[in-house]
Amino acid sequence: MDWLQILAVAAGVLMLVALWPRLKHWRENKVEAEPGDWSNAIFILGLVMLFVLLLVMSVQ
Repeated sequence: MDWLQILAVAAGVLMLVALWPRLKHWRENKVEAEPGDWSNAIFILGLVMLFVLLLVMSVQ
């Protein structure tokens, strides 16, 4: 392993250490989905897909 791979592994471990308290909080205090949340999520994902298709078509 060269130094760049070691640095990437160290950064990944530090990120996991930083996110661990957040994960524990999310497990204890779950957010329930409300009516309309799924339709909003599908709408946003559709917009992202259209944007990606626009980028792909602009490169061709």
